[in-house]
Amino acid sequence: ALHKLYFPVAGRYSEDIDLVQIQAQPIGILVDAIRNKIDPWLGIPKRKSGEGRFTLYYRFDATSDIPTQRKIKIEINTREHFSVLGISKKEFIVNNSWFNSRNTLSTYNLEELIATKLRALYQRKKGRDLFDIWLTLQQHPKLDTKNVIKCFKEYMKFEGGKI
Repeated sequence: ALHKLYFPVAGRYSEDIDLVQIQAQPIGILVDAIRNKIDPWLGIPKRKSGEGRFTLYYRFDATSDIPTQRKIKIEINTREHFSVLGISKKEFIVNNSWFNSRNTLSTYNLEELIATKLRALYQRKKGRDLFDIWLTLQQHPKLDTKNVIKCFKEYMKFEGGKI
């Protein structure tokens, strides 16, 4: 969401689509809705269910002159059914030679997304989270860092993490 909804041009390619199940309910209805749209394009995914998450893994051949296999991982957080600052609506437009669409998506606001990136730095050692925070600060210099810290503390408290 960060690169597609909050930056005019994506700062990096990501093969991950991260979703959050907003309401606590069985995950099957959501997974079926996703698969009904994506399976006709990309085929049957591998599935993995773990504590607090459900993941679909798709592999497909890219449409280019050089045959290349690509992958997409759709991960659904099934544990955190809350938002600190509320859910925002953002318009998402896809306009290219083989697909055109315009939709309104529900997402966290920018400060809350960055707070989850900050938390991720505590959980794993992946440079992409640090890059995303840096790029956000470059492109959104008026980011409300007090709200970022407020959200960060709430997410850490929810998972029992210590700062």
